[in-house]
Amino acid sequence: MTDLETIVPTWQEKKLDLHHLRMTAGGKLLCDGKGQQTLGLHGWLDNANTFDHIAAHLHHRPFFSMDWLGHGYSEHFHDSHCYQMMDYVTQIFDAADALGWHKFHILGHSLGAVVALLACGLYPERILSFISIDSFGPLTAKAEDIPSLCRAHLAEKDEYLAKVHKGFTSLEEGAKLRSRLTNVDYNSALTLVKRGLSAKQVADNRLHYFWNHDFKLQIKTAIPLTEDQVISFIKEVTCPVLFIEATQGLMVKYGKLVQKRLAYLHDFKQVVLAGSHHLHMENALEVSQAINSFWHDLIQ
Repeated sequence: MTDLETIVPTWQEKKLDLHHLRMTAGGKLLCDGKGQQTLGLHGWLDNANTFDHIAAHLHHRPFFSMDWLGHGYSEHFHDSHCYQMMDYVTQIFDAADALGWHKFHILGHSLGAVVALLACGLYPERILSFISIDSFGPLTAKAEDIPSLCRAHLAEKDEYLAKVHKGFTSLEEGAKLRSRLTNVDYNSALTLVKRGLSAKQVADNRLHYFWNHDFKLQIKTAIPLTEDQVISFIKEVTCPVLFIEATQGLMVKYGKLVQKRLAYLHDFKQVVLAGSHHLHMENALEVSQAINSFWHDLIQ
C-alpha cells in the first residue's frame, strides 16, 4: 500500500445548518467514488482533521468529517449555554438531515464515539453500522453525586468565561504544546492544529495563532448520565459495531466496564491495535485496514 503520509484526499469544505439547534457546523466532505455514506465524528478538543491520515484509504463514500459545535470551523454556543451530551447527539441527526442522509454509518473517535453510541440507541433504525475508536460510551456518575457535580459545573463556568488565551507565535508551537499535553505524536498534533488554530494580527501587526475551540468545552458536564441510563441506550442498539481498542489508549484502565457494556450488544467485533488514544492518526495503516475489513464483511 502506498505510504499513508503521501496520500492527501481531496476534501470539500462544507457548512451544515443544524435545524434543531439553529446553528451552523463546519466540516469537510469526501464524495469521490461510490459507497456507503458515513459520518465521521472527532474527539474532544480535536476537529474534522482527525481522519486526514486514514480518509484516503477508507472505502465508504461519501464521507463527511464534522466539526462539533465549539470546535474547528463550527459555531460556538452563546456564553450562557454549555455543551451537554444531548446537544451533541442532536448534532449527529441534524447533520445527517442537512446532508440528506436518512440512514448512514458512523465512525467515531473518543468523544465522537461516546456520543455515537447514544445516537445508535436513540434512533437505531437510522444507523447502518458504528465503528468506535478507543472509546465506548460516556463516563458516568452515581445519582447521589450529581448535585455536587452540578455545583462544580457552575463554579468552573465562571472560571472559563474569564479565561484569556495569549496565542502562539506559530502553528508549530501550538502543535508542540498539544503533543505534550495530550500524548499524541507531533505529526498528528500538527494535523489537528492546522484546523484548530487561526491566525490573527496582534500588536505591531504580528501574527499570533489562537485556538478556535470554545473554552467552555473544558467545563465539566452539569448532569452526567448514570451507568443504568447508558446501559438503557446500549440495549437499544441494533446495528453491527466494531470497537477498535488501542494497546496504550484510554480504554485500557476501563477494560471491565467496556466488556460489560459490549455484552449488551447483539452484533459486535473487538480488535486491539498498537498505538495510543489517537491510533487512527499514528497507526493509520492498520486502523484503516480494520475498518475496511469490517465494512466489507457487512455486505457479504
